[in-house]
Amino acid sequence: MVRPTLYKTRQERVQAAREKCRRHYQKFRDAILAKRRESRKAKKSCQDNEPSDDEDEPIETLQECIAVVKYAKDDFMAYVKVPQRFFNLLVDEYSKTMPDPELYPTENGDKSVFEHAITNLEEFLH
Repeated sequence: MVRPTLYKTRQERVQAAREKCRRHYQKFRDAILAKRRESRKAKKSCQDNEPSDDEDEPIETLQECIAVVKYAKDDFMAYVKVPQRFFNLLVDEYSKTMPDPELYPTENGDKSVFEHAITNLEEFLH
């Protein structure tokens, strides 16, 4: 036998779900809060113990900051050469993978072209 419908409208269903969550939270409040405290404590201790890569060389002056940005931009431009041409080549590669819209109107091109380009740039930046 099919289970009868409990709630006639979407609003009633949402309200019932809220009540269920509220009752669950009231019942397990102490355990939920303890778990949150423990996870925050673990995150905080991880952040204190493991310095990030950016902390290797602290930037103290505006000139140093500008120099770091300029060197990063120069390295990126040396890799990409001409940004507009780089983007046009990506779009051309993607358009070559697109099927004929008259034969396959719902098909898309191969998105891995963009994923591969993003992966290459991420490897370059690291």
